Amino acid sequence: MNAADMTDAIELTSAAADPHQRALAALEDPEHGSHAAVAWCSAHLCAADSVLYAAAQRRLPDGRKRVAAMRVLDHRLQQALCLLDRRVTGDVHLAGVAIETYAEAVRSRLQAHAEAEAQLVEELTVALSVQDEQELCVRLTKAMLHAPTRPHPYTRHSPLSRLIARLDATVDRVRDVLDNRVVPTPQRPRTPCVPGRWGSYLMAQPYPSAKQPTEKADATGTGLPPSAPTGSRPAPPP
Repeated sequence: MNAADMTDAIELTSAAADPHQRALAALEDPEHGSHAAVAWCSAHLCAADSVLYAAAQRRLPDGRKRVAAMRVLDHRLQQALCLLDRRVTGDVHLAGVAIETYAEAVRSRLQAHAEAEAQLVEELTVALSVQDEQELCVRLTKAMLHAPTRPHPYTRHSPLSRLIARLDATVDRVRDVLDNRVVPTPQRPRTPCVPGRWGSYLMAQPYPSAKQPTEKADATGTGLPPSAPTGSRPAPPP
């Protein structure tokens, strides 16, 4: 999923259910898909807490009570995700238990969470206008870009929750790089880095703004200016 997909996500129900479906599909092969399931669930739980639950508290009559019940399910799911993540990353204290055992615990709690969240989203869409629903859907999809990729079951809900989630996400992505873990969740598009003068020189590449001397090549066809001897290396940039 990339930034272009955000413009296509106009139904809140589909946007909320998609991470659940992707995680359940990844759990069909726990040996190889557990990392993907952990990443999808972790990112969605954080995004839903900051976007869906906040809207439910404001728009639904019993919003606070419903959100409190959802956060209990969130915590139980994150506990199971934490055990699965530790097992597949080689925690020696959990090595005696099969991965499928932890994957099955995640699967059952994930299905229960998906059913409860689907009901919450259905009631929320009734209370929202079409425009509000689309805006909430875009916010939910964008929140996935900054969400953690690993479970944090003991992160407390407070006014600083969003900042804490950003810090958790930064730490998680550093760990993903160090562990060489492929994260399937949406990523922020990055602008390619253009090398400068010294970078181009060290990589033996022409500097983009420099004029190429091909038009003034000598008769030998070497491509060098008439004043440069054959076989000489270009001088380093000033």
